Amino acid sequence: RADLRGVDLVTAGFPCQGISSAAMNRKHSGVFDPQSLSHVVWKALDRVFEAQPRYILMENADALSSQRFAADLEAITGSLSSHGYFAHVVRLNSGCFGSHMRRIRTFILARHGGDWSFDVPAPRVAWKADASGIGVSNQQGGMSFACQPSVTKKESSYTLMVTETGVFSLLPEADELLFGFP
Repeated sequence: RADLRGVDLVTAGFPCQGISSAAMNRKHSGVFDPQSLSHVVWKALDRVFEAQPRYILMENADALSSQRFAADLEAITGSLSSHGYFAHVVRLNSGCFGSHMRRIRTFILARHGGDWSFDVPAPRVAWKADASGIGVSNQQGGMSFACQPSVTKKESSYTLMVTETGVFSLLPEADELLFGFP
């Protein structure tokens, strides 16, 4: 177990299965349920609070900032606050920063010692899948239907490809190509 004391920034993530959009069909969801994989956030925060870094950056599924999981997000930011951190919650779409897919994520940025301000990165591009005939242009975030491969696919899920001639489901191999795998 590494000693993290004295570091300026700790980045942390935790399993999203309990708070992803797929969690609506799960028996154990959220960060409060000890049976939920997302419950591990409390162990991650314990380690972060031991280190007492000046800054914390956490990332998770977009659903964390949804109404359904508002109490979960509030509990996380409340825990940060009770340990002297001022937190900002930011939603960013990876597709607006050069990724080949739209993947909206919730980021929690926290600073120890009071309020602070920072500039949220502005999107570099409108989201558009970078593959022939795939995607919908002019996406700046929010919901849209287009080619949206999922790295957390289940066997029963599939990716849709939207073209001028119709809507098709893609084979797993096509998903891998869209993610940049050989």
